[in-house]
Amino acid sequence: MRYRIAAIIMVVILAISQIVSAATISVEPSCLKVLPGDEFTVNITVEPEESEVFGAQYELYFNSTLLNAFGPDQGPFLRQDGNNSYVYKKESDNTIGKVEYAETRIDTTVGVINPGVLAKIRFKVIGNYGISGLRFEVVKLVAPPPNETSLPPPIQAQINNGSVEIAQPSTPFLINGYVFYENDTACNNPRVNITNLNRNKEWRAETNESYNYYQCMNTSCTDIAAGDVLQFEVTSPYGCQLNITNYTITADDIANGGLFNFNISLESPEKPDLVITDAWVCWPHNCTICYTIMNIGYGTAPAGHNTTLYVDGDEKAHDEVPVVLVAGDSYTGCFEGYSWSYTPTEDNITVCADNNGTVTESNETNNCLTDTWMCGDVDGNGAVTLTDSYLVFLGDINRKWAADVDHTGCITLTDSYLIFKGELNCYCSS
Repeated sequence: MRYRIAAIIMVVILAISQIVSAATISVEPSCLKVLPGDEFTVNITVEPEESEVFGAQYELYFNSTLLNAFGPDQGPFLRQDGNNSYVYKKESDNTIGKVEYAETRIDTTVGVINPGVLAKIRFKVIGNYGISGLRFEVVKLVAPPPNETSLPPPIQAQINNGSVEIAQPSTPFLINGYVFYENDTACNNPRVNITNLNRNKEWRAETNESYNYYQCMNTSCTDIAAGDVLQFEVTSPYGCQLNITNYTITADDIANGGLFNFNISLESPEKPDLVITDAWVCWPHNCTICYTIMNIGYGTAPAGHNTTLYVDGDEKAHDEVPVVLVAGDSYTGCFEGYSWSYTPTEDNITVCADNNGTVTESNETNNCLTDTWMCGDVDGNGAVTLTDSYLVFLGDINRKWAADVDHTGCITLTDSYLIFKGELNCYCSS
């Protein structure tokens, strides 16, 4: 009778009800290194945290070309307080690489609250080398049912998977290849540093001043194993071009005895890109024209380059940018010593970054900002319309100097009326 009840309880474990609390199910140890032919055991553990665990079910997947599983065997977790439990399922499928296990408490209405080993799985290594995950795909933990007719509420499960590395015998492992410049010509005598990011080991490859070939002899298993990530940091002899590349070692690389003809093309360092994002006049104070320059590239622009102002095509002033601009930085400057005076009916204002060409940029064609300044054009759309009069009336003004059409040094409703009438007399006061 009690086994029939246990079967019913395990069926309802699969039902979805209100989730309670949280718990953790883990493969322990989480990482193992073994040799071909070894046998080993992993524990499936449960940490209830603040939950009360009444039943558990899981499916664990592994690489069946590398491992065979036996069991699983029941652990003491659900019987830790002396109560009985019933193992509803324990199967190993070495064809697809799956272990299934399900267990519930019986003859009690309470769960367990202390951590413990739910089950043990025995494995035998059948492959020569490689890495197999021990991965949960189905996990269900449940709390005690509230009463005889209610479903046991599921417990939210935190999952910690595991992995097994089958180490290969130590054999020579050669890394070699050729280094080229960005234009595909040979880069003789490159500097090639190789770092195993998984093992914190670093090597300097052999090179020759007359060739673009490099090589580095290592030992598999000891220095490099399948799954390790190698980082190649390669620079030209004078450091003008570089390349940092990561490569993950495969089982085939280990079997072949090396990583051959791993060729690398160098790249120029990241470059800045200077643009003018805004330009305006200091009205009505000193009529100086100011601007904002921004580095929208990825490299750093040094200090000391000039920004140049053109009015109606004539070069009027320069301003030296005194600060270093890293990627995303901006700087605001003014063309001191030049007082702009408006010339009807419009002025063409152009501000250009790095006009003396001292900064090498990723884009040399976007340095200039050109705008048309027109008296009465307070919204800056290139035309004087009734909208401009209305905006002055509302006080919604983008260009204050263009709104002062009667040249009084302040903006009033009179300016709105004069724009409406088309009587425009702007110029900047200094």
